[in-house]
Amino acid sequence: MRKYDDGNFATDDVEEWLSELEGTKNVSVLEDACSRVMSERGHTGPSVYSIGIAAAEVVAALRGRPAKEVPREVRAFVKRVSTPPSPDLLALALAAITRIKAKAESQELWDEGTICAAWHQTVADVETRLK
Repeated sequence: MRKYDDGNFATDDVEEWLSELEGTKNVSVLEDACSRVMSERGHTGPSVYSIGIAAAEVVAALRGRPAKEVPREVRAFVKRVSTPPSPDLLALALAAITRIKAKAESQELWDEGTICAAWHQTVADVETRLK
């Protein structure tokens, strides 16, 4: 069952995606996740967008601006990679967040719930930490 919460790592899809970070020593998994957001056309499920937000969170953490709480997989990944994100990766992560804010079905799901403001706050927070 899919979980919806106000944290950017709190869905089942993201928890599964985090396993891709384990053992990875480059940012291609982040580039892939953000690129999927940008390449989606028409209707898409919320998992692409949830994973895109999580990837943007990891980019922000690589930039030295992590969320207050991040999963151990993210902390370990940042330690392994230990270099700041390239300007291209930062731009891709910001573009993905912009697209998610504008078009995400997941946002519509949040808007239907009582935690709408919290979702918007967490997405705005990662966007700020990417800039």
